[in-house]
Amino acid sequence: MKFKPKGRKIYREKTRFERLRAFRSNTGAILVTVLCAGVLGFVGYSAGGPVLRFLQEQNVLSAPKEHTETTEAAQTAQPETILSAELTEPVTEAPAPPTEAPTEMQSDAVALEMRGLELSTDALATEETLAAALNAVPAGTTHVLVPLKTAGGTIYYASANADVKRTDAVQAFLPLNTIYDAILKKGFTPVAVINLFEDNLYPKSFMDAAYRIAGSGEYWLDAPPEADGKPWMSPFSDLARQYLAELTSEIYMTGFQEFVCEGLTFPAFTDEQLAQLDPRCGAADRYTALADTVEQLQEAAPNAVFYIGAEGRRILNNESDALSAAQMLTIAGAVLTVDDATAANADLLRSAAGTIPCILAWQTAVPAGETYYIQVMEQET
Repeated sequence: MKFKPKGRKIYREKTRFERLRAFRSNTGAILVTVLCAGVLGFVGYSAGGPVLRFLQEQNVLSAPKEHTETTEAAQTAQPETILSAELTEPVTEAPAPPTEAPTEMQSDAVALEMRGLELSTDALATEETLAAALNAVPAGTTHVLVPLKTAGGTIYYASANADVKRTDAVQAFLPLNTIYDAILKKGFTPVAVINLFEDNLYPKSFMDAAYRIAGSGEYWLDAPPEADGKPWMSPFSDLARQYLAELTSEIYMTGFQEFVCEGLTFPAFTDEQLAQLDPRCGAADRYTALADTVEQLQEAAPNAVFYIGAEGRRILNNESDALSAAQMLTIAGAVLTVDDATAANADLLRSAAGTIPCILAWQTAVPAGETYYIQVMEQET
């Protein structure tokens, strides 16, 4: 048997150009393979979801059960079990009754805790009359109210205000500090009472403070001139508000820290008169001018306590401008006057104040059952 002689293998080294071409060929093949795999994967992922849902909808494949279903069912059932246990559990004890009986103040939460006495203007005539009035103040009194500016515009202290001197409004000449110190030395809290807009004296001297007839500019009078008709101070007048603020500041700087603002009212205009006056005089929200004035007084006495005073008879007649203004203000309470004609409706007056703390100022005898009140001293005849 003859053997085929083996020859030598001859290896030839590739040139640099051949090696570069082989590298490019191999790399290109790998990249093409990876790219094809990516495209096939993307197409399969995109088409797989709809295909799978189609097969499940045709009942070819069944949807797999998820573990969250049992978990959610358990969580849903758990509150029902707890609730059922709470409802079936017997009540072993009743709620404990209150340990303290409600006090009188708890049942009348809007009452002002004050036992006051309002001096008559006669008491302000001299130091002797003031001392005598203060010596007669009943035991248990906490506040003494002083009528420093009253209805009509009269002033009962020695005011240094230049406009006051021009109006001849001062009827008593005790200095403010004398009045204040005398009350304070007796252990009472001094309270200044000022009537704001029931003023006929100031607008008589300063027309810009009065109600004026539109067009002519003449005074509005509360009666014909031959019947002694008088002008009234208007809450729509900047001059009037400035005057009242100056008086409040003068009183406040003496030491008075509490004020009762009375006279927050409008004259009884007729329909014919309203047609001749500023339209604001008959507007439904005219009481805002009263509130604006009180706010200006509060700015003039920034740390003082303010009360709104109103006559009980006006409130019972549905003249509620004062209480409507009070609802807009930050005040300590309302002081409502009661006389013989309105005493029978005292409880109705208290309720008229609503949520505003209220106290009644009795111009007649104070009923025995009153815990907090103001007694108004009678004028000497």
